[in-house]
Amino acid sequence: MRDYCSGAYKAAIQNLAGASGNLQFLLIDAVDDEAALQMGEALAPILRQLRDQGTLAAYRGPADFVPSLARKQADRTLRRTALDEPYRAAHVAQLGLRTIADSNADGGSELTVARAMASGAFPFLQQWVLAPGQQVIALDGLLDAAALRSAISGLAGVRVLDPAGDFTERLGTYRQRALWLIGLSALLMVVPLAWRYGLKGGLIVLVPPLAALVLAPSLIAMTGEGISFFHVMGLILVLAIGVDYATFCAEADRAHRLVTMLAVLLDMATTLLSFGLLAFSSVFAVHAFGLTMLLGVLIAFLLAPIAGNVNPRQTRPA
Repeated sequence: MRDYCSGAYKAAIQNLAGASGNLQFLLIDAVDDEAALQMGEALAPILRQLRDQGTLAAYRGPADFVPSLARKQADRTLRRTALDEPYRAAHVAQLGLRTIADSNADGGSELTVARAMASGAFPFLQQWVLAPGQQVIALDGLLDAAALRSAISGLAGVRVLDPAGDFTERLGTYRQRALWLIGLSALLMVVPLAWRYGLKGGLIVLVPPLAALVLAPSLIAMTGEGISFFHVMGLILVLAIGVDYATFCAEADRAHRLVTMLAVLLDMATTLLSFGLLAFSSVFAVHAFGLTMLLGVLIAFLLAPIAGNVNPRQTRPA
């Protein structure tokens, strides 16, 4: 209960502070800090629109705490033309006070990124300012990185950093390549199996491993779990082990079939104890690999006797 409460309070504090801990950023690469701040201010309307659309939960960057010199000068000009010049002189004269010079006329005391970091009042700037002119904007709850990339496509020097998303996309690419390699491996296996058992016999020997390759992911998908790169890594071993089981059954004559099945059973039990128990791991990658092995090896073992009636075309050695 204590751990749950502490986690709930932590989540509540993160929501109140607008910090979800997501590792997603916008990287700004400019000539200096002033240009980087101006780019951050130019990004603010775009990010606000995405936040209003629900694509983004919150964002924070150096420009939210240290305005650029151009922004401050524009604010002073607006204040002077819209407030000071029309109203201040008459108001000061009415009160009988003397006019006070603008204290911000001297730019030497301007707040800059370097001064803000040196003051220690903004410790989080150390994480957002990577180098002079290089800053990041932290993003929380980004649901559609592609929409963000499209929104900032017209801004030079700004790009999205999404390590988790990039890693997931890369694993997706590797998953597709691994599936193609598994298919190619199965096709290459037809050659030696056809040489030994004939084309029909070779295809029958391949039925158990191929069925395991199809049924294992299907059963996993039925539980609501997506098929990831780590599941596919397990399928590679399922194919190899399934072919071994079927080959052992095909090579065993009737007199030694029970002994062969006992050996295959012991091998299957050892494999499940070695890899299948990984399915109960709390680490997703280990769990995915172990679950695929558990289901795939079990299916390949149950279907391996199908190859028992295949007669080798080549004569067995005496």
